[in-house]
Amino acid sequence: MRSGVGPATPPSFAELRGNLSASSIAPNPVYWFSSKMPPDQIVSNGVPQTPRELQGGAMIYVNEERASRGTPTKPSYGSDTHSLGEAISRDLQANQSNLKSQLIMTAFRLSHALTRRKHTHRLLWAVGIPIIAMYRVLVQWILCVDMPAETCIGPGLRLYHGQALIINCQARIGRDCTLRHCTTIGSKVLAYEGKGSSPVIGNRVDVGSNAVIIGGVYIGDDAVIGAGSVVIHDVPSRAVVAGNPARLLHYK
Repeated sequence: MRSGVGPATPPSFAELRGNLSASSIAPNPVYWFSSKMPPDQIVSNGVPQTPRELQGGAMIYVNEERASRGTPTKPSYGSDTHSLGEAISRDLQANQSNLKSQLIMTAFRLSHALTRRKHTHRLLWAVGIPIIAMYRVLVQWILCVDMPAETCIGPGLRLYHGQALIINCQARIGRDCTLRHCTTIGSKVLAYEGKGSSPVIGNRVDVGSNAVIIGGVYIGDDAVIGAGSVVIHDVPSRAVVAGNPARLLHYK
């Protein structure tokens, strides 16, 4: 087993554009090594680094042990840690010039609060069933904003146009995010594996129209997803990505 040490910080995407231009993997590994490094397992700081070979000959060494445990810095996003009043207030402020989005978000917050009481306060949940049903009919069916009441969404969500928006109920969205029309945030369904995991989106993420974010990907804080992008890999914080599949353009 060989031992090697990567650079303190990964090189810029522009420096590796030649090797990564044919790859759909976002350039956010734990360690980077040159394509000239031997492809056997490398140990850095006592942690095995397993290589992944990309088109063009570039090698990325990913901390597989950390990946198997789940990156500890990934926060738990969603509206569960915020009061109903705070969430509604921040939603109204974020959509202050859009009455339609204000109505959608207010109805969502009320339905979400009641849905969460299904197993803890059955009586309150039962009383709220008409509100939940009305939300489903008016918002999800008629207005075509398929944002299930079970979805965990942080306060301050800004909706532009509020049309043809689809969010999987298992997705988690952070605070002060922006979503536009014709956007899909969903799980990856495979015939031989069944329903997979859904995206986790950080705080202050701006998603362009017609974007598709699918599977168990993590979108870092302050990231920007370009219009029409198809995101199937993790996106680093403050990254600007676009394309199909989405590729890193630059950092904010």
